[in-house]
Amino acid sequence: MHTNPSRGEVNPCDRCKLLKSNSSEITTLFDEILQRMRDKVSSRQYLMTLHAEEEMSDDNLTIYDIEEGILTGEILERQKDKVTAESKYRIRGLTLDAGEVEIIAKLSPTGKLVIITVYIP
Repeated sequence: MHTNPSRGEVNPCDRCKLLKSNSSEITTLFDEILQRMRDKVSSRQYLMTLHAEEEMSDDNLTIYDIEEGILTGEILERQKDKVTAESKYRIRGLTLDAGEVEIIAKLSPTGKLVIITVYIP
């Protein structure tokens, strides 16, 4: 397939390189954010919303399960909070008994990790 850059056409191989580049940048960003979240858990610089505490109780999870989920997990996606427009992240990790747990969390402007909700997927 021939392309003509002057008409805005992109070589398919170049498009793949661009997608791979963007994907690796997102992965690196997620890795950095997840490491910051893990540091907050390790240093006990986090708080849970009342909603997260209620969901944790409803699903028979403990705070140790939530900590383990963040420490063993990976970020699946970034979401925008509809009210504050802040970024929040969906993390999937393992509980202490190797079950799966998902956590929605964000890093607050005050520097703490805020656990918004938790659930068993």
